[in-house]
Amino acid sequence: MSGDTLINSSDFYRAVAGICVYFQKTLSTILFPLLIFIFGRYLSNYLESDLDWHVLLASPFPAFAHHTWGHNLGILFLNWMVLSAFWSLMLIVSRRITLSMILFGIVYSGFIIANALKLKYRSEPLLPWDIAMLGQMMSLANTYLFSVRFMLLLPVVLALLILVLAPRNKQPALTRPHLVTCLCMCVTSWAGLVYVVEEMGPNRHLKDTRHLVDPIMNISWSTRENIKDNFLPLSLAMNSHLMQIRPPADYAKASAVTLGEPDAGLVMPVAASPEQLPDVIVVLSESFFDVNRFPSLQFDQNPVPAFTEEMKNHGAEVVSPAFGGGTANVEFELLTGLRTASLPIGSIPYLQYLTKNQPTSFPNYLKTLGYSTVAIHPFDGKFWKRKDVYPLLGIDHFIDQEGFAAPEKKGPFISDMSFAQKILEQLDSHSQQPKFIFAASMENHGGYDDPRRYDGNPVHALNAPNPVMKVMLENYATGLRDADQSMAYLAAAVRHRQRPTILVFFGDHLSIPLYMLVDAKLISSDNYDLVTPQEQKKLHTVQALMISNQKNIHWIEPHFQINDMAPQIMKSAGIPVSPYWQQIDRVSHLMPAQIFEYSEDRNGKVQYTHGLECVPYDQRMNLLTFDALFGDQHIASALNRRPLWHTAMAEQMSR
Repeated sequence: MSGDTLINSSDFYRAVAGICVYFQKTLSTILFPLLIFIFGRYLSNYLESDLDWHVLLASPFPAFAHHTWGHNLGILFLNWMVLSAFWSLMLIVSRRITLSMILFGIVYSGFIIANALKLKYRSEPLLPWDIAMLGQMMSLANTYLFSVRFMLLLPVVLALLILVLAPRNKQPALTRPHLVTCLCMCVTSWAGLVYVVEEMGPNRHLKDTRHLVDPIMNISWSTRENIKDNFLPLSLAMNSHLMQIRPPADYAKASAVTLGEPDAGLVMPVAASPEQLPDVIVVLSESFFDVNRFPSLQFDQNPVPAFTEEMKNHGAEVVSPAFGGGTANVEFELLTGLRTASLPIGSIPYLQYLTKNQPTSFPNYLKTLGYSTVAIHPFDGKFWKRKDVYPLLGIDHFIDQEGFAAPEKKGPFISDMSFAQKILEQLDSHSQQPKFIFAASMENHGGYDDPRRYDGNPVHALNAPNPVMKVMLENYATGLRDADQSMAYLAAAVRHRQRPTILVFFGDHLSIPLYMLVDAKLISSDNYDLVTPQEQKKLHTVQALMISNQKNIHWIEPHFQINDMAPQIMKSAGIPVSPYWQQIDRVSHLMPAQIFEYSEDRNGKVQYTHGLECVPYDQRMNLLTFDALFGDQHIASALNRRPLWHTAMAEQMSR
């Protein structure tokens, strides 16, 4: 064999070996994020089980048992993609695959440890804003068995030490082809990450509800369920869009004067004397909606006869920011006067932003007038973080499902009648203070597709297009009927009281799915982006009653948004309106309705909110929102002055 033949053979084998090495590195590059993700799942399960090693023998993905294979593969791919975005970037920067593996593994383990610690001591997973500010995590350091600061900083310090001390000359650098592969992987995974953040985070990808089977979604109503189903990397990515809060350009110099003077015709009424302050009950009835407004939905009887009768003289139409769910956002608008449309789409302020005392909130303001404040919700108090949030809003006493002794149940939840009886129990307590009771019911919460939800539905749907819709409509209507009866029970009790009392009763949102509304010919499309602003107004307009044992107590305005309900109540009842709530009322009149889906200006024009500009309104609402939730509250402090008669009342009570 000639020398040339030997050289050519050697070149060939070197080329084959080079190709094998390239594919080996490429495969390890691609698979490493998946392997570290699986390792993280085992570590997470081990830490969350109080170091029980038996969990290492079980599946690291227990949530997969409840979903389809397509859903589970999608979850694996999305978590791999999120990790790949940062992994490929680290590879490109360091150009050392072994070093990058060590660094990435240490940092990711730090996230897993921090998540396990937070779940154990706060019953809440790691969230993007914890990473951005670390304020919430550091505030818990004294309650941890060992310092959270140490556990968060240790992986970072180790990674930096390895990066500085590792002998780079002894580690082979990435070849040019491999570097090109990493660049392609980086571009692709970051493009996917943008989609996850911008589309999947706000759940914009869930548009055609009719054809979705086991969809992957951001479970924004429960952070624990979100991380249980979607896992840490995807959960963090989905919620990272909620961190995009920037101060208005003029915030630092803004003051109460910046917000402007009231418009003509918005003069506040003269307040009643302090001694005559009424008890106020505000009942948010879960999923309550007057289905009689939809003539194509027919039942064998009116599900809400008492409500229909009361609406004739005591009703108003109210714009709700929610549809199908999101009760916490309705509560937020009612109790703070702010609008969720001023925050990132998909945000739940109770979960992400409400972390400090709100001195201008409705309950906190009423407390300055001498009110005692109570909240009632017959479900788990941790849901929507109510136990943490209510004290910040001025609620002195919160009664959740643990405060109900042997309550009646209707379907899976505590009945509306037991709920109403608990309200009256608190109302008739012996305290001489005027009372503010905020109560949110639970009985008519979804889902409505279980034919055995009730022992028998007294209300029957007459024209449901299919059996599934018939079951859902009848369950929903039965819940409405029970809510209607509890409302009538409360109204009768209020009208027989001697002390001045006001009952406000309203529903938070409609809970009939879009595709059923299309089948009932109520809207034109089950793709949420294609529902017209006029149809959105129909879906988001709920009904509210104001009932009192005093004469001439009624809604002053027949149409407003939830965030303006508190000043509407105060004006109707003769309760002094603080400067803050006067400002909320004034700003709301500039734009009577603004939610993510549509807006309605003061001339009654309805249009999509996207692209709409109303400079005076936007400036004032953005300033109020940023100041209350993210700023130093200097505007709120200036607007939180007590009524002029408050000092005189305090002096009178001290004698």
